Amino acid sequence: MDSKISILYTKSFVQSLKKVNLYKKREIIYEQIRSKLQKVIDENPDSIYFPDSGAGVGNVFKLRVGPRQGYRAFYYADSKRRRFAVLFIIDKQDDKNITPKQAKELRIKGEALVNEEVNWYER
Repeated sequence: MDSKISILYTKSFVQSLKKVNLYKKREIIYEQIRSKLQKVIDENPDSIYFPDSGAGVGNVFKLRVGPRQGYRAFYYADSKRRRFAVLFIIDKQDDKNITPKQAKELRIKGEALVNEEVNWYER
């Protein structure tokens, strides 16, 4: 089953790509994120859980991406509408668990973003 997904790469995500020196490789990172999310949706079309995405807190999940999977991209998932807002990326070496307060803030930001009609990247 191939369900089309929509991904929003937020301004904060693009800024964090620059911070971790991945901006020049952004198209590769975008494709890695898209293909991983698409694979999860295709394999689990009725699920709201993302088993290969790390522990999710309030619909906020993380993916391993980048060279040697050395980075973590955090995203908000609205799986019912197949919409994902990629919020930021960090180096794996800096990877720490997000606090419940941070997760709540990310969830609120993600919910607002997926409900807006903005420039969605659809495939």
